[in-house]
Amino acid sequence: MVQLSHPNDGQSFASPGAGPRLRRWVGLALGGLSLVGCPSPPAQEPTGATQAKPLAIAELLKQATLENERMVDLHGTAVGTGGLLGEMNGKMQSHGYFRRVPMDPALDAMDSQIHQAAAANQLQILQYQARVAPISPLPPVVHLQPGQRWLPTLDQLRGMIELRMEIQGRRQDLVAFIDTLPNQVERLIVPGSATWQGGTLTMQAQAYYERSLQAPQVDIRWPGLEERLKDAGWNPQDPQVIADPLLAQLKDQLELGRKRLPDIRRTLTTSADFPRWLLRHDFFEERAAAALAVRGEALLRQAGAQ
Repeated sequence: MVQLSHPNDGQSFASPGAGPRLRRWVGLALGGLSLVGCPSPPAQEPTGATQAKPLAIAELLKQATLENERMVDLHGTAVGTGGLLGEMNGKMQSHGYFRRVPMDPALDAMDSQIHQAAAANQLQILQYQARVAPISPLPPVVHLQPGQRWLPTLDQLRGMIELRMEIQGRRQDLVAFIDTLPNQVERLIVPGSATWQGGTLTMQAQAYYERSLQAPQVDIRWPGLEERLKDAGWNPQDPQVIADPLLAQLKDQLELGRKRLPDIRRTLTTSADFPRWLLRHDFFEERAAAALAVRGEALLRQAGAQ
């Protein structure tokens, strides 16, 4: 089991430097393809004209070349993005995040460990309740356009379990139970309010689990030659188009982009899920600090135990 220390011991659940680095990569990765597949509209004639002037083939070539350059830039972030994601996952795993905040309420295992911890401290749990707090329905899968960012909320990510325990035993054993709770129970548990009456401590606490929030999907289109020509105001069979000396270069750029698209889609799909990791990191840091800040002696004094 992962051994955790209190804040004044100079240690923490998760790496405090990972969040800013991850945010920098998120901004780079998610902002990279804002122009892909979005040719400019045809230039407009002066007021009173009846027909728009088609966009020049040279301009379409310029746009396709720029889009390919953006693809190259984004593909260059893939190694760093994947490496940072692996690093973040490794750090969270090393601190037991996915055991302390499992993917379902997992009440039985938590209940058993809490009772074992109480017994190890010569305490008797007179009453015990673990209630899964009501939650809102999960949102449907988010479909992102290139350049858009997914913004999941904490309520969408985590669920809560409300705990209530009536515990009887010697005062010093109750203090020890509360102080060692982060190490003796695998789940992340944050003690809250407590009352003391007739030698019995009634304590409220919270535990957490992660909800099955679906990762976003990134919708990327790479229009072909015919679609781009039509969007630019051309008839693809127009002799002027067919005779344009830049048409062959435009076709080459579009074919190059078509071949790159699967790799770019994978990179963007991976990057799009990064906000979930930021949310996990921030939530875990804050709740872990709250759990370690609770000291048994202080909680019993607040409860009125002398």
